[in-house]
Amino acid sequence: MKHTIDDRAARRRDSQRGATLVETAITVALIVSVLLGVYATFGGSLQSYTTGSVRSELQQEGRRALKRILDELRVSGIFEDPDLGNRPAVFTFDPEAENPSRGDFRGSLSLADLTRQEPPPGTVPHPDRSQRNAGRISEELVFKLPRDADGDGRPTNATTGMLEWDLSEISYRVDRAQTGEWRVSRFVDGFRTGTLGRHVRKVTFDVLSFDASVPRNQVAVTLFLEKATSEGQVISVAMEGSIQLRNTTEL
Repeated sequence: MKHTIDDRAARRRDSQRGATLVETAITVALIVSVLLGVYATFGGSLQSYTTGSVRSELQQEGRRALKRILDELRVSGIFEDPDLGNRPAVFTFDPEAENPSRGDFRGSLSLADLTRQEPPPGTVPHPDRSQRNAGRISEELVFKLPRDADGDGRPTNATTGMLEWDLSEISYRVDRAQTGEWRVSRFVDGFRTGTLGRHVRKVTFDVLSFDASVPRNQVAVTLFLEKATSEGQVISVAMEGSIQLRNTTEL
């Protein structure tokens, strides 16, 4: 069979078109592969940035909350009364309960409550308090503040030298805002007076009567903060601090 010049030209054109289609397909595949790699890298970087940003926000919020708590506790002291209860005192408080209320008494800073020679199981000294307390129920710290009851300009009795105490009781505990956000709040006689820190999911307090690693007259505070990123990843941060309470002789 003879092929004309036109037939040969047509076959060359078909061959070129076939080669062009293959080259185009390869080029598109390479571009898609590169774009997927860039997207994966960008997505990972964005996720890391978002996670780091939320973690930084929680750390800043935790530091602010701890400062507010410790600054007020610093001016407190040990109030002892067999009828009203020794203060500061630590109680369990489960904010997730159907009707949240003050739970079991855990201990106080009063010598009268130092009844155990050894701390109970689960409260022995631990190099990482936040890790140890992660499994505990959230707690409430109840305390009183000194006040100048006799008007002499000092929160001590002019005759006895003993501290004069405000009748009100202050407490710190976790509750939930109407928006659903967890927070640690300040209460006076059971009435909420303000937010100490946002995104606080749990708070624990340690004192000598059940934690041998806490020095006398000190309170150790651990805040557990949580917040979800825009992608739904929950970021958790724990912040710790402790404070020495003032006593009668220091005032």
